[in-house]
Amino acid sequence: MTAPGRWITRVERLADRTAIRQVVLAAFDTAEEADVVDALREDPAWIDGLSVVATPTTTRGSASSARRCTAFR
Repeated sequence: MTAPGRWITRVERLADRTAIRQVVLAAFDTAEEADVVDALREDPAWIDGLSVVATPTTTRGSASSARRCTAFR
């Protein structure tokens, strides 16, 4: 059993995408940011397994993702 106030982190699942979009929509004034997150998932640079969901013991929490990038000099 997880102690109160603890968070469980795990890799994002397909079933999480709607809830993640709702969190992003609630966090910003427009849907542009949520659209960017959705578009990043479809990009060839997307790396499965680097998008992480943090869930408190009682309700859905937050999400974070990373993707491949290129640095230019």
